[in-house]
Amino acid sequence: MASLAPGTRPSTTQGDGLRMTVKIAVVESAASWLVRRAMESGYRKATGQAPPTARDQGAPLRRILVWAAVSAAAVAVANVVADRVVLRESAAKQA
Repeated sequence: MASLAPGTRPSTTQGDGLRMTVKIAVVESAASWLVRRAMESGYRKATGQAPPTARDQGAPLRRILVWAAVSAAAVAVANVVADRVVLRESAAKQA
């Protein structure tokens, strides 16, 4: 595997692109699952109820939208962190 030039970043189009893409997808999926489960558990402990969903006709729209926004933001952060960790690991191996 070729080493990266100084100042360049690893990308999924260099070298083992498919392998890196699959690795990132697996790590992101695991991170997303863990964050969702942790948030759902925290919501249940804090409120004594299951998190609201769009199908829950009894839940206020505001609560559903806030939960959707907060959980989506948390999953997005987890995905960015997962990407950075995988890419940093890849760059360290290539160096």
